[in-house]
Amino acid sequence: MDAKNQEKVNAKNNQKKSFINDFFEKYVVSIRKKVHDSCDEDEHFQSDDCGQSGSGGFSKKRIIILVLASFLILISAVSLLILNEMYAFFKYGGQEKVVEIPYGSSTSKIAYILNENDIIAYPWIFSTYASFSGQTNLKHGAFKLNTSMNYD
Repeated sequence: MDAKNQEKVNAKNNQKKSFINDFFEKYVVSIRKKVHDSCDEDEHFQSDDCGQSGSGGFSKKRIIILVLASFLILISAVSLLILNEMYAFFKYGGQEKVVEIPYGSSTSKIAYILNENDIIAYPWIFSTYASFSGQTNLKHGAFKLNTSMNYD
C-alpha cells in the first residue's frame, strides 16, 4: 500500500467521521436552543428545565433522556450506514469498473482493493460480512463490478 492511496483512504474516512460528528453536534445544540427559547417565552415558567430551581440547569432526568435519545439516534444512523453499505438501499447510478484481485489475496486485502476502486466504502464491514456469511474463500482474477452493487 503506497502513501498516496493511504492518504486517499484516510481522507475518505475522516470525511465520514466529520459528517457524523457535525450531525450529532447540530442535533444537541438545536435541542438545547429549543429548551432555552421555550424558557425565554414564558417568564413565569418555573421548572428544572429552565434553570429556575436551585439546581441551576437541566434536571438529571432530562439530561439522561437527552443522552439516551442522542445515543439511539447515533446507533440508528450507524446501523443505517452499515446496512446501506451491505445491501445498497441508497446506492444509485453506479459506474462499472474492472477490478483485478491477485491470486492468494486475503479477505482483508480484497476489501482494501475494493475500497481503493470505490466499490465499497468501509473495508472492515466487507471483511466482517464475509466472515459471518462464511465467504472467506474468495476468488482471484479480473471482475467487472458496479459501484452501486450490494455485497451479495
